Amino acid sequence: MIFKYFHANTSTSIVEHSPSSYILMFSLVFLFTILAIVASCVVLTANNGFEHRVERLRQTIFDAGGDTCQSIRRVVKVLLNMQTLLSPYNFQADQMLNVTTHRLRRGSVTIQQFIDKTQHTSSEAIR
Repeated sequence: MIFKYFHANTSTSIVEHSPSSYILMFSLVFLFTILAIVASCVVLTANNGFEHRVERLRQTIFDAGGDTCQSIRRVVKVLLNMQTLLSPYNFQADQMLNVTTHRLRRGSVTIQQFIDKTQHTSSEAIR
């Protein structure tokens, strides 16, 4: 219902809303609030699942790197034993095994440094 008051040369309108329009507005606000809460829950659930998958992938990669370093160390140990056994008989084979062992050790150290650096960086990125 609209009332108009005339006062001199200006007119002002006063609008009165029925109680049902307030209920309708409250219902719409309430509905959109519920929808926003549900959407937030869906997003948080999806994010939690994604974080879990990322953590599993991260752990798999770091485990594989650690296993690789252990395998290289075992190979180096065997090569050192071979080098010890061959050194009195074949100088050339001894030198080749020495170079190979040195390269494998360097590769193992490089892998371990990469794992340590990446592990720290990925932990920081996930936070």
